[in-house]
Amino acid sequence: MSVEFGQYLPNWLDLLVTAAGMVAASVAAVFAWRTFKEDRVRDARRAALGVSAAWATAHLDDEDREAWGVLVHNAASTAFHDVLITVLGNNHQRGAEPIAFKKLQPGRYFIESHGKTAQRAWGRQTVIAEHERVKLAESHAKKVQSLEFTDSLGTRWRSSTEGGLRSAPRRSQDA
Repeated sequence: MSVEFGQYLPNWLDLLVTAAGMVAASVAAVFAWRTFKEDRVRDARRAALGVSAAWATAHLDDEDREAWGVLVHNAASTAFHDVLITVLGNNHQRGAEPIAFKKLQPGRYFIESHGKTAQRAWGRQTVIAEHERVKLAESHAKKVQSLEFTDSLGTRWRSSTEGGLRSAPRRSQDA
């Protein structure tokens, strides 16, 4: 009994087509994964661009006076963690203490700047509704130097007057 090459040709062709299909599927999976990661980074950056802070004045509901402070706005649909805002212009006796949020939910928040004689440099966080008006006011004496925060993917972001928004090294837990 002799074995002819043509007898096994369909099996070899099936094997080659299957192998080529697996290679093509693997290449497609790699490209899909890269695209997914790029989209995820782009979406995270877009969300990070929605976080801002600026000196402002506002009329607080419980008081009939105009208060100076920092307006923090999270326009993204997600919360950010370990927010640290460094400012110039708070004339408190201890100097410019940073403003810190453990978790910054979407929304607008006003943090009043206390005067020299107050116990703390910053007051409580007041939620400012979208329809409430605040006046943004920055000068050489009063400005936000930097804004740092961590997104839900664990990326640390830093926005500053010098460098715009960029990813930053993670803060140590001791800081």
